[in-house]
Amino acid sequence: MSPTQQLAVTMEAMYLKRGRTLTDPPTADAYAIALEAVALMLDGSLAQGVVDDEVHASLRGMVEGMAAAPTQL
Repeated sequence: MSPTQQLAVTMEAMYLKRGRTLTDPPTADAYAIALEAVALMLDGSLAQGVVDDEVHASLRGMVEGMAAAPTQL
């Protein structure tokens, strides 16, 4: 299992504990919206100098990996 697939399984387990699943289109859509907000926050952090380019790229990569979770299940 790839790291992206492992992350997807972890994210799905978190949702299943709450009676939801990322395979449900409305839930997956809400998940995507939340991750877009996180990405926006990270971009703002870079613009404000809170994080540098290297940290920003690393964190954005993690968020992008998380965003792929519904397609990996």
